[in-house]
Amino acid sequence: MADEVDYESDTAMAVEEEEDVRTTATKRDSGRRVVKGRGTGSAAMDAARYPAESGVFEKLKTSSSSRDHSTALRSVEGWLLFVRGVHEEAQEEDVMDAFGEDAQVKDLHLNLDRRSGFVKGYALVEFEHFEDAKAAMERMDGQEILGSTIHVDWAFQKEAERRGGGRRGAAKRR
Repeated sequence: MADEVDYESDTAMAVEEEEDVRTTATKRDSGRRVVKGRGTGSAAMDAARYPAESGVFEKLKTSSSSRDHSTALRSVEGWLLFVRGVHEEAQEEDVMDAFGEDAQVKDLHLNLDRRSGFVKGYALVEFEHFEDAKAAMERMDGQEILGSTIHVDWAFQKEAERRGGGRRGAAKRR
């Protein structure tokens, strides 16, 4: 025996689905738009969220003219430069050729994203001597590699003088 097919129930279900879509669309249009996350525009710097001066953040100095090379620290193996803004399709040879024009690069680390296989956007370039690293930093900061502007700074630097010393909030022992 053949099964009996009821076509009316499919039509009724399609009409009900159309009504559901219309009601959700009107609810969405009539209500406020909900934005999840950190807010939009001036909402991110809302006075209620950041009272007084707590919403004013400190900026880092990025100009190479005011760079203080006396704060640089040597790593165990050599002088390391942190290069940011590296193009995602850059190869080790591209970075090595750019930094190795005047001095010999001792080592280069170009980290890749595991999922995409592209460069993460930064590199660590190691030099044997301080003067070589300093010259490479001054020459390469603000230059382009594969159309992407790079910024170079010391990977390790001395800490600025602390006012309180020790851990934050910890009472001084005498």
